[in-house]
Amino acid sequence: MTPIVVKIPSDPDSKEPLVWIAVIKNECVGHVRLSISSDKIKYHNAWVHPNHRRKGIYTLLWETRDKFVKQNFIGKISYAWCKSGSLPLYIKKGYTQGETCTYVEKVIEP
Repeated sequence: MTPIVVKIPSDPDSKEPLVWIAVIKNECVGHVRLSISSDKIKYHNAWVHPNHRRKGIYTLLWETRDKFVKQNFIGKISYAWCKSGSLPLYIKKGYTQGETCTYVEKVIEP
C-alpha cells in the first residue's frame, strides 16, 4: 500500500524543524525533517517503522522534502549529517561527501 505524505504545519518564526510524515491506514510509518537558517537548509535524520522498511518510504519522504526545498530555497546550500545507509541516496542526488565525517551538501536548484 502506498503511503500518504503529510507536511506538519509549523510556525514560520519557529526554530523547530519542518516535518513530513508517511501515513498508512492512519498510522505514521515514517518521517523526515529539515530546519532553515539564514544561509543553509539542514536535512535532519529520517525514520521508517521497521515493518515498512525497504518499500520506498524513505525515498518518497526524502524526495517530498527535497521538492519543497527546491521550490522555496533556490540558491541556498542544503546539508546533512547522514549514516552510511543514507549516503548513497545523497550521492545520487548530487551531494559530495566530506572528508572526516559523512557531511553532504549542494546548492539548491530548480
